[in-house]
Amino acid sequence: MGNEQVKSVKEEKTLCLCMIVKNESRIMERCLNATKSIVDFVSICDTGSTDNTPEIIENWCKENEIPGTVHHEPFQNFGYNRSLAVSLAQKTYPEADYLLILDADMILEVDPNFDKTSLTEDHYLTLQYDVHIKYWLTRLLKASLPWKSVGVTHEYWDIDRSKVGENYNTRVARLETLVVNDPGDGGSKADKFERDERLLLQGLSDPETTPDLHIRYLFYLAQTYFHLSQFEDSIKWYKKRVEAGGWVEEVFYSLLRIGFCYEQLANRAANKQHEVTEADEMENAKTQEEQYSALAIFYFQKAWEYRPTRAEPLYQLARMYRLKSQNNIALMYALQGKEIPFPKDDLLFVDYHVYDYLFDYEISISAFYIPHKKHLGAVSQKFLESKKEELPLHIANMVESNAKFY
Repeated sequence: MGNEQVKSVKEEKTLCLCMIVKNESRIMERCLNATKSIVDFVSICDTGSTDNTPEIIENWCKENEIPGTVHHEPFQNFGYNRSLAVSLAQKTYPEADYLLILDADMILEVDPNFDKTSLTEDHYLTLQYDVHIKYWLTRLLKASLPWKSVGVTHEYWDIDRSKVGENYNTRVARLETLVVNDPGDGGSKADKFERDERLLLQGLSDPETTPDLHIRYLFYLAQTYFHLSQFEDSIKWYKKRVEAGGWVEEVFYSLLRIGFCYEQLANRAANKQHEVTEADEMENAKTQEEQYSALAIFYFQKAWEYRPTRAEPLYQLARMYRLKSQNNIALMYALQGKEIPFPKDDLLFVDYHVYDYLFDYEISISAFYIPHKKHLGAVSQKFLESKKEELPLHIANMVESNAKFY
């Protein structure tokens, strides 16, 4: 019996929640509550809150009888501060086996089958999702290893090889039993993209930035300009990222986003036609709209040609041609895209709605206008009606409205 008890103790694993936070009083308790069932320790770095975020954390730990510490360290950049947070967690709770890395605006979803005793790898990727996309990120780190967060923002985790040797290969696995819901409603999001622009431009100009990190910064600077609706700048940096080569998923997504950018510029030109009064200005805006629209189509096609296992470009093409009332072409792209399964092995920004119902939505509309293909539309319409309760409200309303045509 004694030996069995020793074995059981050895197999038990403990988790320490490790975070950096600032002014998250509105949502801090929500994040903590979601982790309560699996964390054994809490170590959080506050980077300068002016609200009562630190007190909320300390009170929560006391109320739930979970050992917790709030450290106070000024913000420099995300890589520096996340690395520091991990180091402080390791020093404060050396008995922890793994560190759980979250942001305050994230909600951890714990599957009943999650088992701490089964954790053996150096780090684990967990699925993360928001209202549009799903992707995999490192969220669990083995606490005994010398981790560092690499990058000024949009950082990633790596081992400090000066402490373990250059030949050390980290062992990684996907963990299906923890999922991160990312509503993106954190207190530090108000100036997120302006802050990211500043940090990324500094990183790109830093002579010590490694070539791989430089390529990563190109991508995320393009992403930043996209979210700032600075589409010309976004196109410029996405094209630089494509030219740099490397990780195929990032190159694919850059091509896809270039298509989005050109479509947004086409929409701006279309709107301008209603704002100007001079005939030549209207004609120039119309020409711009046509040129940008053609470029959007070109880059969506290029994205699919580059990575034909991803269906998102085909959905965008189906949607664009349907909006142009070119229904035969729209249906062609939608039917082709519907054949592509969800890319479960891809890590980066998969638009899961495309694979779930959006092709059927396109087919239900485009096929209606093609007499000998209307039966395909009826099948898709029936499918959409069967899952109407699961659809976003605006799609569900359109499905209900379209039902009368079938």
